[in-house]
Amino acid sequence: MPVPRGLVWVTGASSGIGWATAILMARRGWDVAASARNVRALDALMERHEAIRAYPLDVTDSVARVDIYEKIRNDLGPVDVLVNNAGYGIRGSIEETEMHEVRSLFDVNVYAPLALSKLVLPEMRTRRTGRIINVSSVVGRVSLPVNGIYSSSKFALEAMSDAMRMELMPWGVKVILVEPGPIRTNFKAVAEGSSKQRLMDRDSDYAPYYARFIDGAFGSKSTALGAASVADVIRIAAETDRPKSRYPVHPFAQWVPWMAKFLPTPWMDKILGYRLGLTNPAKQP
Repeated sequence: MPVPRGLVWVTGASSGIGWATAILMARRGWDVAASARNVRALDALMERHEAIRAYPLDVTDSVARVDIYEKIRNDLGPVDVLVNNAGYGIRGSIEETEMHEVRSLFDVNVYAPLALSKLVLPEMRTRRTGRIINVSSVVGRVSLPVNGIYSSSKFALEAMSDAMRMELMPWGVKVILVEPGPIRTNFKAVAEGSSKQRLMDRDSDYAPYYARFIDGAFGSKSTALGAASVADVIRIAAETDRPKSRYPVHPFAQWVPWMAKFLPTPWMDKILGYRLGLTNPAKQP
């Protein structure tokens, strides 16, 4: 049955998909608890609709997570829908990515959604209603070169969501994945900015491939969708009577997993690798 329009908790709400989702859900009649680290952005978000309340949060802070959840629960009541949207990306080859970068990424993209879900699930099961919407990515279905660590985090989120979806069936709690393709947000700029030293290292053996990636080998702004398109899919996942398990958002997010399902792996490796020039032997030093 559809979830009554009660309370939705949106993380990563300071910009992009989270910002658009908070505003759309408020306009649809939901009470919205919006979380992010950027307090000024949250203050600006609250000015957009009276139904939005700001709860600043670093999702990697284990103490703050519990405190903020309890505050939301006391202020607004039980959480009907949790939208795990907070996340970020890093770029670079697996070989050249530092382990501390991997741990930090997984803290935000995997462990935080898990921890937040564990906070809201006991009450959702008791009430026998509720939804967890995890914002994943097309690269959570098909791993792309120079995106391996980010892809790994989204693959983990997808696996976790699949298991939770089955485990929670007896209580009627739904777990839904939203899988954007190229979207016009500051995500790409942040990901490449945080990896700039690696991507711009001309002495790296991967430098030619990084250059082609930066030049838009896997899509450009002209083919990207707006954040509002993802927000509307999240709205559908929250409100529809029988939500799908997965919602790809963008033609790229639809046809690339389809190709990976039916084509032999070596073919997919060549198709995706060709975009970066990886199908040709590396030049001798």
